[in-house]
Amino acid sequence: MERIAKLPIGSIPLPCFFPSVSGAAKNALSPLEHLEIVMAMGYPYFLISAYDIFHSTRKDRFNIQRLLEKATSQGQVVLMDSGLYEKKWLRARSWPKEKFHGTLRNTPCHLAFCYDNLNPKRNTDQIALALARSVATDQKRGDMNAINPLIHAQNPADFPPICSLVAKELDPAMIAVPERELGDGVLAIAKTMRTIRETLNETGRYYPVHIVGTGNPLSILIYAACGADSFDGLDWCQTVVDHATGRLYHSLQLDFFAHQTPYGSEAKLPYLPRALAHNLMFYQGWMEKIRKSIGTWYPSISSCICQSTSVFEEFSE
Repeated sequence: MERIAKLPIGSIPLPCFFPSVSGAAKNALSPLEHLEIVMAMGYPYFLISAYDIFHSTRKDRFNIQRLLEKATSQGQVVLMDSGLYEKKWLRARSWPKEKFHGTLRNTPCHLAFCYDNLNPKRNTDQIALALARSVATDQKRGDMNAINPLIHAQNPADFPPICSLVAKELDPAMIAVPERELGDGVLAIAKTMRTIRETLNETGRYYPVHIVGTGNPLSILIYAACGADSFDGLDWCQTVVDHATGRLYHSLQLDFFAHQTPYGSEAKLPYLPRALAHNLMFYQGWMEKIRKSIGTWYPSISSCICQSTSVFEEFSE
C-alpha cells in the first residue's frame, strides 16, 4: 500500500519528528525553556506533556499557555502526551486521569495521545477494547476529538494484532507504540514495526504509526524504512549531533561541531540554547532527506534493514 505524504491533522509531512518538551529531560532547562527554544527556532511541530503543564509554577504555566496559543496561531502543530512518562521517570506518586482531562480541555493543541495503560492485560482483544474505551473517555472528558491511541503490550508479537483491532475500532489519525516495548534491539524493533505495517495495510487503509521515544537519527531512518511515519524523543535536548554523520555525542561536545550551524558558534547565546538550536536544524534537514528518498528504498525493506549502515552513510553524505 502506498504511504500517505501528510498527516491528516495539521498537514504534517511524513515521516516527521516531534521534539519532545519534557520535564524528564536530563539537562538544566525547564519545560518552559525548552518550549521557548522550539518556538524561537520555528520548529513546525512538537510534543508537550500534560503532566509538565499541570505541575509547572503558576507563572510558567501562564507562559506555556501563552506560547502554545502563539504556536497554534502561527501554524505550529502541538501534540500533547498524557504525561505518564514524566510521572514514571520523575517518580511522582500519582497523576490522575481527571487532571489530564482538565489540562487537555484548557490547553491549545491540535492532537493528543490517550491516557495510556502502562500495564495492560495479556489478551489482545481485551487490550484493544480497553484502549477504545479509554480514547472515547478522553475525547469526551477532555473535550477534544483528535485523541489518538497509544498502545502498550506485554509482548512485541502482540502489537501487530492489537494495532489492527484498534485501527478497525477507532479509525484514528495515527497509532502510537513505544519503542522500548517493540523488541530488545534496533533490528528486532524494526522487524516488529515492519509486521505492524503489513498488518495495518491489510485493513485496506493507510494508518500512520508514531513510535514514542525514538530520537536517534539512525533508529528513525531504519524504522521509517520499515513503515513508521512519526517519532518523538529527547535526544534533541540531551545530546549534540554531528551534522556530517548524523551521530549523537555528549551534550558537552558541541565545540567539535559548532561550525556546522550559525547557532553553534553564536557567542551571544548561552551554551545549551546554542546546542539545542544546532540540533533542531539537523532534525529538520534529516527528516527532509528521509521524505525525499523514502520512495526509492521503502519497497526494498529487507535489504534496507540488512544494510542499514550503508543506507545511513548514504544519508550522511
